[in-house]
Amino acid sequence: MKKAGIIILVLLVLGFFVLNVLNGLGTVNGKVDITHTDKTSWKIDYKFDQSVFGIMTGPITKEYHESSWVLPQEFHFVKGEDGYSWLEKKDRSSFNQLSVKVKTYDKTVFYAPQPFVVFDFGVSINTAPLGFATKVKVIGLFEMMHHFNLNYSFYGLDNESIIVPGTSNPVDVPINGQGYFVYFGDQSFVTETSTVQLILDEDFPVTLREEILPNAEKFTSFYNRELGEEVLDGKLMVQMNYSKTPRDGTNGFNIGGGAQNSQFSGLAKGPVDSTETEKLTKKIRAFMAHEMGHIWQPLLGADNMRWVSEGGAEILSHVAMTQLGMMTNEEFNTFLNKYIAESITALKEVSLENPHHYGHEQLNYSAGTIAIWSACKAVGGNTDNDIIFKMNRELGKFSRDSLNLHPKECLKALFTSLGMKEEAIEGINNFVNIKHDNPIEAYKVLFDNTGVNYQILGDSLIIKD
Repeated sequence: MKKAGIIILVLLVLGFFVLNVLNGLGTVNGKVDITHTDKTSWKIDYKFDQSVFGIMTGPITKEYHESSWVLPQEFHFVKGEDGYSWLEKKDRSSFNQLSVKVKTYDKTVFYAPQPFVVFDFGVSINTAPLGFATKVKVIGLFEMMHHFNLNYSFYGLDNESIIVPGTSNPVDVPINGQGYFVYFGDQSFVTETSTVQLILDEDFPVTLREEILPNAEKFTSFYNRELGEEVLDGKLMVQMNYSKTPRDGTNGFNIGGGAQNSQFSGLAKGPVDSTETEKLTKKIRAFMAHEMGHIWQPLLGADNMRWVSEGGAEILSHVAMTQLGMMTNEEFNTFLNKYIAESITALKEVSLENPHHYGHEQLNYSAGTIAIWSACKAVGGNTDNDIIFKMNRELGKFSRDSLNLHPKECLKALFTSLGMKEEAIEGINNFVNIKHDNPIEAYKVLFDNTGVNYQILGDSLIIKD
């Protein structure tokens, strides 16, 4: 009995080690064939070199999956313990190949990778939400997250060009977990310069379409200078479509999308009022600068540090716009203070650590921005607004595995290496990790610890930089 107890203890220790230390280091190889079968239909064929227990497809996107995916009878989508969407067998058994049918989806998917960008003359499919990661069993006992190492092949309709970023060959293309938007359609609508490849809807509003290419080139030049030319894998690819129909629940013009690898997509919706051209121009520029900021950011964590990603991209983009003369210092402060006001209610409900798991995705942008700005001030004081670029350059020196598996430790090491005082580091940690009954007081403590200048105005406060 004593020997059996020792064996069980050893297995438990081994299991703990596997799940908590090695988790995410394994790799599953395989192939994915994406076939455009008709104008709005696709066939996705997966074939892995070993048996797996699921395919992680990213944040929960129930409406998209239910309306567009046709699965074999024995498969379904479930919400995993990690809060993400998993494609699994209903009996939880393993599999090494799978074929599904997918319909093109032209709606905006909020706070998740966009599955498609639909144009008047073609369509782009996003490989990322087809599979970010998987799970396998180790020594027949423990389920362990593994990365995918997949080669994609793309097959189009007759007379349909296929554009895969970084290569002219659409067969056996190695694509990592971030994925690519791959374009199927008429190549004559693709505009190219020495740095940018642009696919823009024919009916994109004229007053705004004139902003896209020159600003893409300006931001590319700026981020290359501040964060490194080696980040882009070839040219920047920009894909943006437009619909006059506004988003559900809105009346005006809005734009959303996402960035991955060396490209970003934009889905613009809503009527364009010619009297608001200046306002809409600023909105387009802010969107582009934010999404492009993501391309130059080091990847930190496995979506469990989104406040750093989104807040950091907001600071990167708005500092960039200020330095490029697209935004005044006063407008920059207005942007910060708008986010303070916007974040108060949600900070009473959840902490900033993983608010997107509890329905408060926008908090990563609002409170995340203020937390990152506080970190900048704790390192650079009130005179060095370039510190956000130094932070990103230094963070990029950590190994990819360290950034992925130990994001909090990397962030603390970054702050320490840049000379941030311990009380500032602790102040940021407390602000991020604690749900605050009094968010105004929480901001006051954060600013006192990090050196942000602020002013109390009745029951609120504003940044005064």
